[in-house]
Amino acid sequence: MDNEQTTRSTKDTFFTQATCDRCGGRLESGRTMSRFNRDCICMECAAKERARGDYPLAVAVEREAVKRGIRDYPGIGLCEWASESLRTILPITQRRFLDSLLRSGSEDTRREAAAMVEAAEQQAKAFETMPKTGETDGQPESRVKAHLHYFVPTRTADWWITERDADGRQIQAFGLARLWETELGYINLEELQALPLVELDFYWKPTTLQAVRESIGDEMRGGVI
Repeated sequence: MDNEQTTRSTKDTFFTQATCDRCGGRLESGRTMSRFNRDCICMECAAKERARGDYPLAVAVEREAVKRGIRDYPGIGLCEWASESLRTILPITQRRFLDSLLRSGSEDTRREAAAMVEAAEQQAKAFETMPKTGETDGQPESRVKAHLHYFVPTRTADWWITERDADGRQIQAFGLARLWETELGYINLEELQALPLVELDFYWKPTTLQAVRESIGDEMRGGVI
């Protein structure tokens, strides 16, 4: 089924179905399309979506998709299986992947996905307790730790997060980025999550920036980070 057929099918279902895809309630009082997936939901479920911490991300990514001409954007994934902290840091590629496996995969596949989620939740715990913006200022890199690691599987880019945003909504983090050059600076987590191919390292252990830089040097000489 191509995009045009999918769009038409979704619209037909949206206007004719009688119950909410999310809670099963009747839709007499109104309906809307979910910001997270293709569910047709009632207004009560829509209000619950708006109260989620990752709702601004869902809206921002959908708007960018519309600007690019994507008419039936599938959403960033509901991820009801994830904690609020994990939803805050998990890239969209992995959100959709795990969401799909846990919703419709085989028993073995769901078991493997659950193990990945458990590992990812450990990263979420590290995120919750990591320093906030400015708290590591002036400290040597032998003491400052990278608590999260994002990467592109082709190893063409890496981001190591040392500080989280001090505000409630997590946008600007701080850390080390390896793109064309390797440098410290602010890293927009929402933009990073939305980048194609970017993944969160589920098995990362907090490591000092000094050790990270040494690993980068080893990679340049033929090693692996």
